[in-house]
Amino acid sequence: HDPISTNKNTDGDTTSGNLSWLLHDDSRRHHRECRIGRYQGGRSLDLPGQVASVLALGMLTFALIEGNSLGSTSPLIIAAYTASILFFLLLLLREKTTSHPMLPLALFREKTFSAANVVALFQTFTFMGFLFVMSLFLQQEKHYSPSLTGLALLPAFASAILATSLSGRLMASLGTKKVIIIGLLLSALGCFGIVLVDTQTNYVFLACLLFVLGGGLALVLPAMTEAAISHAPKAQSGIASGMLNVSRQVGGVIGVAILGTLVGNQQTFLWGMHTAFVVCGGVLILGLVSAWVFMPEHDRRQPKCGNSITSGDACLLEQSDRINSEITVR
Repeated sequence: HDPISTNKNTDGDTTSGNLSWLLHDDSRRHHRECRIGRYQGGRSLDLPGQVASVLALGMLTFALIEGNSLGSTSPLIIAAYTASILFFLLLLLREKTTSHPMLPLALFREKTFSAANVVALFQTFTFMGFLFVMSLFLQQEKHYSPSLTGLALLPAFASAILATSLSGRLMASLGTKKVIIIGLLLSALGCFGIVLVDTQTNYVFLACLLFVLGGGLALVLPAMTEAAISHAPKAQSGIASGMLNVSRQVGGVIGVAILGTLVGNQQTFLWGMHTAFVVCGGVLILGLVSAWVFMPEHDRRQPKCGNSITSGDACLLEQSDRINSEITVR
Protein backbone atom coordinates (compact mmCIF):
# COMPACT_ATOMS: atom_id res chain seq x y z
CA HIS A 1 0.00 0.00 0.00
CA ASP A 2 1.23 3.42 -0.89
CA PRO A 3 1.45 5.82 2.01
CA ILE A 4 -0.99 8.65 2.18
CA SER A 5 0.77 11.94 2.59
CA THR A 6 -0.74 14.84 4.44
CA ASN A 7 -0.09 18.52 4.27
CA LYS A 8 1.61 20.13 7.23
CA ASN A 9 0.57 23.58 8.28
CA THR A 10 3.00 25.19 10.67
CA ASP A 11 2.52 28.58 12.20
CA GLY A 12 5.44 30.92 11.75
CA ASP A 13 6.63 33.24 14.42
CA THR A 14 8.27 36.61 14.13
CA THR A 15 10.92 35.88 16.71
CA SER A 16 13.93 33.79 15.81
CA GLY A 17 13.75 31.95 19.13
CA ASN A 18 10.25 30.60 18.51
CA LEU A 19 11.11 29.78 14.91
CA SER A 20 14.13 27.80 16.07
CA TRP A 21 11.99 25.87 18.56
CA LEU A 22 9.40 25.05 15.89
CA LEU A 23 12.06 23.78 13.50
CA HIS A 24 13.65 21.68 16.23
CA ASP A 25 10.30 20.20 17.27
CA ASP A 26 9.35 19.40 13.67
CA SER A 27 12.74 17.78 13.10
CA ARG A 28 12.30 15.56 16.17
CA ARG A 29 8.78 14.58 15.10
CA HIS A 30 9.98 13.75 11.59
CA HIS A 31 12.81 11.66 13.04
CA ARG A 32 10.42 9.65 15.20
CA GLU A 33 8.15 8.90 12.25
CA CYS A 34 11.01 7.91 9.98
CA ARG A 35 12.49 5.55 12.57
CA ILE A 36 9.51 3.24 12.05
CA GLY A 37 10.01 3.31 8.30
CA ARG A 38 10.59 5.62 5.36
CA TYR A 39 7.66 5.14 2.98
CA GLN A 40 7.53 8.51 1.28
CA GLY A 41 9.09 7.31 -1.93
CA GLY A 42 11.38 4.87 -3.66
CA ARG A 43 9.80 1.93 -1.87
CA SER A 44 10.58 -1.45 -3.38
CA LEU A 45 8.22 -4.40 -3.66
CA ASP A 46 8.50 -6.84 -0.78
CA LEU A 47 7.93 -9.91 -2.95
CA PRO A 48 9.34 -12.49 -0.47
CA GLY A 49 7.07 -11.12 2.25
CA GLN A 50 4.03 -11.30 -0.01
CA VAL A 51 4.80 -14.86 -1.10
CA ALA A 52 5.36 -15.98 2.50
CA SER A 53 2.08 -14.43 3.66
CA VAL A 54 0.08 -15.99 0.81
CA LEU A 55 1.55 -19.44 1.43
CA ALA A 56 1.09 -19.20 5.20
CA LEU A 57 -2.57 -18.23 4.94
CA GLY A 58 -3.18 -20.66 2.08
CA MET A 59 -1.78 -23.62 4.00
CA LEU A 60 -3.74 -22.66 7.12
CA THR A 61 -7.00 -22.32 5.20
CA PHE A 62 -6.46 -25.64 3.42
CA ALA A 63 -5.77 -27.44 6.71
CA LEU A 64 -8.82 -25.95 8.42
CA ILE A 65 -11.21 -26.74 5.57
CA GLU A 66 -9.94 -30.18 4.54
CA GLY A 67 -9.19 -31.33 8.08
CA ASN A 68 -12.83 -32.24 8.58
CA SER A 69 -12.91 -34.67 5.66
CA LEU A 70 -9.33 -35.97 5.69
CA GLY A 71 -9.01 -36.06 9.48
CA SER A 72 -6.97 -33.81 11.74
CA THR A 73 -4.27 -36.50 12.07
CA SER A 74 -3.91 -36.98 8.33
CA PRO A 75 -0.26 -36.57 7.19
CA LEU A 76 -1.39 -34.05 4.56
CA ILE A 77 -3.21 -31.91 7.14
CA ILE A 78 -0.31 -32.08 9.60
CA ALA A 79 2.05 -31.08 6.81
CA ALA A 80 -0.20 -28.16 5.89
CA TYR A 81 -0.28 -26.88 9.49
CA THR A 82 3.48 -27.27 9.77
CA ALA A 83 4.08 -25.44 6.50
CA SER A 84 1.74 -22.65 7.60
CA ILE A 85 3.69 -22.14 10.83
CA LEU A 86 7.02 -22.15 8.99
CA PHE A 87 5.85 -19.61 6.43
CA PHE A 88 4.49 -17.36 9.20
CA LEU A 89 7.88 -17.50 10.91
CA LEU A 90 9.62 -16.71 7.63
CA LEU A 91 7.26 -13.78 7.14
CA LEU A 92 8.09 -12.38 10.58
CA LEU A 93 11.81 -12.83 9.97
CA ARG A 94 11.60 -11.16 6.58
CA GLU A 95 9.57 -8.19 7.83
CA LYS A 96 11.95 -7.71 10.74
CA THR A 97 15.12 -7.68 8.65
CA THR A 98 14.18 -6.01 5.36
CA SER A 99 14.56 -2.25 4.91
CA HIS A 100 11.22 -1.98 3.06
CA PRO A 101 8.82 -4.38 4.78
CA MET A 102 5.36 -5.06 3.45
CA LEU A 103 4.16 -5.03 7.06
CA PRO A 104 6.21 -2.85 9.44
CA LEU A 105 6.15 -4.81 12.70
CA ALA A 106 6.85 -1.61 14.63
CA LEU A 107 3.23 -0.59 14.00
CA PHE A 108 2.13 -3.18 16.55
CA ARG A 109 4.05 -1.43 19.33
CA GLU A 110 1.07 0.93 19.45
CA LYS A 111 -1.32 -0.91 21.77
CA THR A 112 -4.48 0.68 20.41
CA PHE A 113 -3.57 -0.24 16.84
CA SER A 114 -2.87 -3.84 17.86
CA ALA A 115 -6.10 -4.08 19.86
CA ALA A 116 -8.11 -2.68 16.94
CA ASN A 117 -6.70 -5.37 14.64
CA VAL A 118 -7.60 -8.06 17.18
CA VAL A 119 -11.14 -6.68 17.29
CA ALA A 120 -11.27 -6.59 13.47
CA LEU A 121 -10.14 -10.22 13.28
CA PHE A 122 -12.77 -11.45 15.74
CA GLN A 123 -15.53 -9.19 14.43
CA THR A 124 -15.21 -10.49 10.87
CA PHE A 125 -14.64 -14.04 12.12
CA THR A 126 -18.08 -13.83 13.72
CA PHE A 127 -19.79 -11.96 10.88
CA MET A 128 -18.74 -14.31 8.08
CA GLY A 129 -19.21 -17.40 10.23
CA PHE A 130 -22.65 -16.23 11.32
CA LEU A 131 -23.82 -15.69 7.73
CA PHE A 132 -22.48 -19.07 6.65
CA VAL A 133 -23.88 -21.13 9.53
CA MET A 134 -27.24 -19.34 9.78
CA SER A 135 -27.84 -19.67 6.04
CA LEU A 136 -27.25 -23.43 6.29
CA PHE A 137 -29.56 -23.68 9.30
CA LEU A 138 -32.43 -21.87 7.60
CA GLN A 139 -32.14 -23.91 4.40
CA GLN A 140 -31.19 -27.37 5.68
CA GLU A 141 -32.99 -27.47 9.02
CA LYS A 142 -35.88 -25.03 8.53
CA HIS A 143 -36.21 -25.91 4.82
CA TYR A 144 -36.39 -22.28 3.68
CA SER A 145 -35.82 -21.49 0.03
CA PRO A 146 -32.76 -19.36 -0.83
CA SER A 147 -34.98 -16.32 -1.38
CA LEU A 148 -36.81 -16.82 1.91
CA THR A 149 -33.47 -17.32 3.66
CA GLY A 150 -32.33 -13.93 2.42
CA LEU A 151 -35.53 -12.33 3.69
CA ALA A 152 -35.17 -14.09 7.04
CA LEU A 153 -31.72 -12.54 7.50
CA LEU A 154 -33.00 -9.01 6.83
CA PRO A 155 -33.29 -8.04 10.54
CA ALA A 156 -29.51 -8.40 10.89
CA PHE A 157 -28.82 -6.12 7.93
CA ALA A 158 -31.51 -3.63 8.88
CA SER A 159 -30.00 -3.21 12.33
CA ALA A 160 -26.53 -2.96 10.74
CA ILE A 161 -27.64 0.00 8.64
CA LEU A 162 -29.18 1.64 11.70
CA ALA A 163 -26.11 1.03 13.85
CA THR A 164 -23.63 2.42 11.33
CA SER A 165 -25.76 5.51 10.81
CA LEU A 166 -25.62 6.20 14.55
CA SER A 167 -21.99 5.22 15.16
CA GLY A 168 -20.55 8.66 14.39
CA ARG A 169 -22.74 10.37 16.98
CA LEU A 170 -22.08 7.67 19.54
CA MET A 171 -18.32 7.95 19.08
CA ALA A 172 -18.52 11.71 19.52
CA SER A 173 -20.55 11.44 22.72
CA LEU A 174 -19.27 8.22 24.31
CA GLY A 175 -15.82 7.75 22.78
CA THR A 176 -14.45 5.10 20.45
CA LYS A 177 -13.58 2.60 23.17
CA LYS A 178 -17.06 2.55 24.70
CA VAL A 179 -18.73 2.15 21.30
CA ILE A 180 -16.51 -0.85 20.52
CA ILE A 181 -17.25 -2.43 23.90
CA ILE A 182 -21.01 -1.89 23.57
CA GLY A 183 -21.02 -3.35 20.05
CA LEU A 184 -19.00 -6.42 21.05
CA LEU A 185 -21.15 -7.01 24.12
CA LEU A 186 -24.39 -6.85 22.10
CA SER A 187 -22.91 -9.18 19.48
CA ALA A 188 -21.78 -11.68 22.09
CA LEU A 189 -25.24 -11.69 23.70
CA GLY A 190 -26.79 -12.34 20.29
CA CYS A 191 -24.42 -15.25 19.67
CA PHE A 192 -25.07 -16.85 23.05
CA GLY A 193 -28.82 -16.36 22.53
CA ILE A 194 -28.75 -18.42 19.33
CA VAL A 195 -27.79 -21.43 21.45
CA LEU A 196 -31.50 -21.49 22.43
CA VAL A 197 -32.62 -21.73 18.78
CA ASP A 198 -33.71 -25.00 17.21
CA THR A 199 -36.02 -26.10 14.40
CA GLN A 200 -39.11 -25.40 16.53
CA THR A 201 -38.12 -21.88 17.55
CA ASN A 202 -40.51 -19.09 16.61
CA TYR A 203 -39.06 -16.86 13.89
CA VAL A 204 -39.86 -13.69 15.86
CA PHE A 205 -37.44 -14.76 18.59
CA LEU A 206 -34.77 -15.59 16.01
CA ALA A 207 -35.33 -12.24 14.27
CA CYS A 208 -34.76 -10.40 17.55
CA LEU A 209 -31.47 -12.23 18.06
CA LEU A 210 -30.42 -11.47 14.48
CA PHE A 211 -31.25 -7.80 15.03
CA VAL A 212 -29.07 -7.61 18.14
CA LEU A 213 -26.20 -9.57 16.57
CA GLY A 214 -26.15 -7.63 13.30
CA GLY A 215 -26.44 -4.25 15.00
CA GLY A 216 -23.68 -5.02 17.47
CA LEU A 217 -21.25 -6.19 14.80
CA ALA A 218 -21.95 -3.16 12.62
CA LEU A 219 -21.53 -0.76 15.54
CA VAL A 220 -17.97 -1.99 16.03
CA LEU A 221 -16.89 -1.44 12.42
CA PRO A 222 -16.41 2.36 12.15
CA ALA A 223 -15.14 2.59 15.73
CA MET A 224 -12.39 0.00 15.30
CA THR A 225 -11.37 1.70 12.04
CA GLU A 226 -11.13 5.05 13.78
CA ALA A 227 -9.07 3.53 16.57
CA ALA A 228 -6.63 1.76 14.24
CA ILE A 229 -5.87 4.53 11.77
CA SER A 230 -5.85 7.46 14.17
CA HIS A 231 -3.23 5.70 16.30
CA ALA A 232 -0.89 4.85 13.42
CA PRO A 233 1.88 7.22 12.26
CA LYS A 234 0.53 9.59 9.62
CA ALA A 235 3.20 8.51 7.12
CA GLN A 236 1.88 4.94 7.41
CA SER A 237 -1.87 5.54 7.47
CA GLY A 238 -2.23 3.71 4.14
CA ILE A 239 -0.38 0.67 5.50
CA ALA A 240 -2.46 0.83 8.69
CA SER A 241 -5.73 0.77 6.75
CA GLY A 242 -4.43 -2.09 4.62
CA MET A 243 -3.42 -4.06 7.72
CA LEU A 244 -6.87 -3.59 9.21
CA ASN A 245 -8.44 -4.93 6.03
CA VAL A 246 -6.05 -7.90 6.10
CA SER A 247 -7.13 -8.66 9.68
CA ARG A 248 -10.76 -8.57 8.60
CA GLN A 249 -10.20 -10.80 5.58
CA VAL A 250 -8.16 -13.32 7.57
CA GLY A 251 -10.85 -13.38 10.24
CA GLY A 252 -13.50 -14.08 7.62
CA VAL A 253 -11.54 -16.93 6.04
CA ILE A 254 -10.74 -18.57 9.36
CA GLY A 255 -14.29 -18.05 10.62
CA VAL A 256 -15.91 -19.84 7.69
CA ALA A 257 -13.28 -22.59 7.77
CA ILE A 258 -13.50 -23.33 11.50
CA LEU A 259 -17.25 -22.91 11.95
CA GLY A 260 -17.92 -24.77 8.71
CA THR A 261 -16.21 -27.85 10.12
CA LEU A 262 -18.53 -27.77 13.15
CA VAL A 263 -21.69 -27.96 11.02
CA GLY A 264 -20.31 -30.35 8.41
CA ASN A 265 -22.20 -33.35 9.76
CA GLN A 266 -25.91 -33.25 8.93
CA GLN A 267 -26.75 -35.63 11.77
CA THR A 268 -25.30 -33.33 14.42
CA PHE A 269 -25.97 -30.00 12.73
CA LEU A 270 -27.81 -28.35 15.63
CA TRP A 271 -25.09 -29.29 18.09
CA GLY A 272 -22.49 -27.96 15.68
CA MET A 273 -24.42 -24.71 15.17
CA HIS A 274 -24.77 -24.13 18.91
CA THR A 275 -21.07 -24.84 19.41
CA ALA A 276 -20.19 -22.48 16.55
CA PHE A 277 -22.09 -19.58 18.12
CA VAL A 278 -20.57 -20.28 21.53
CA VAL A 279 -17.18 -20.00 19.83
CA CYS A 280 -18.26 -16.75 18.17
CA GLY A 281 -19.45 -15.33 21.48
CA GLY A 282 -16.20 -16.39 23.11
CA VAL A 283 -13.94 -14.67 20.55
CA LEU A 284 -16.07 -11.52 20.77
CA ILE A 285 -15.54 -11.50 24.53
CA LEU A 286 -11.80 -11.83 23.91
CA GLY A 287 -12.00 -8.85 21.57
CA LEU A 288 -13.93 -6.92 24.23
CA VAL A 289 -11.23 -7.64 26.82
CA SER A 290 -8.55 -6.56 24.35
CA ALA A 291 -10.31 -3.26 23.72
CA TRP A 292 -11.00 -2.74 27.44
CA VAL A 293 -7.38 -3.30 28.46
CA PHE A 294 -5.36 -1.75 25.65
CA MET A 295 -7.46 1.11 24.26
CA PRO A 296 -7.33 4.50 26.01
CA GLU A 297 -10.38 5.55 28.02
CA HIS A 298 -10.31 9.12 26.75
CA ASP A 299 -9.02 10.06 23.32
CA ARG A 300 -8.45 13.65 22.39
CA ARG A 301 -8.92 12.87 18.72
CA GLN A 302 -12.33 13.54 17.21
CA PRO A 303 -14.04 10.65 15.39
CA LYS A 304 -13.71 11.00 11.64
CA CYS A 305 -16.26 8.38 10.57
CA GLY A 306 -19.39 10.37 9.94
CA ASN A 307 -22.99 9.24 10.16
CA SER A 308 -23.10 8.40 6.48
CA ILE A 309 -20.50 5.65 6.77
CA THR A 310 -22.13 2.26 6.33
CA SER A 311 -19.16 -0.01 5.79
CA GLY A 312 -15.71 -0.57 7.14
CA ASP A 313 -14.07 -0.09 3.72
CA ALA A 314 -15.77 3.29 3.24
CA CYS A 315 -14.64 4.34 6.68
CA LEU A 316 -11.10 3.26 5.88
CA LEU A 317 -11.10 5.50 2.81
CA GLU A 318 -12.52 8.45 4.71
CA GLN A 319 -10.01 7.98 7.49
CA SER A 320 -7.08 7.80 5.11
CA ASP A 321 -8.14 11.00 3.37
CA ARG A 322 -8.75 12.96 6.57
CA ILE A 323 -6.02 11.64 8.83
CA ASN A 324 -4.96 14.20 11.38
CA SER A 325 -1.66 15.84 10.44
CA GLU A 326 -0.63 16.16 14.07
CA ILE A 327 -0.60 12.42 14.85
CA THR A 328 2.90 11.28 15.81
CA VAL A 329 4.41 7.99 16.86
CA ARG A 330 3.47 7.31 20.46
